[in-house]
Amino acid sequence: MTDYTALPAAPAAVGTETSTPSPTPTDVLRPDLDPTDVTPGTIGFVVTFLLALAGVGVWFSMNRKIRRLGYEERAARDASGQSSDRPDDGPADPTDGPPRP
Repeated sequence: MTDYTALPAAPAAVGTETSTPSPTPTDVLRPDLDPTDVTPGTIGFVVTFLLALAGVGVWFSMNRKIRRLGYEERAARDASGQSSDRPDDGPADPTDGPPRP
């Protein structure tokens, strides 16, 4: 069997130890500033806004390219004489598809 009598003392010993950070941190803020009062400011807002704007632009561009790809495939199929009767390329009969919940 394992002797568990020594285990309760171990967490208490760990909690009483303190360590000094190395290197010692230095205050770089002015004395009248609180560390919670520091914000990214106007530059941070502008950078975040530009990143969001770029993301939206990439999303619109991707949608346009995917839509164009679908049109090109449909046009190539129509030109080769393989056009389908169905406009959406889905199952012709609703019972042909997977079962619906």
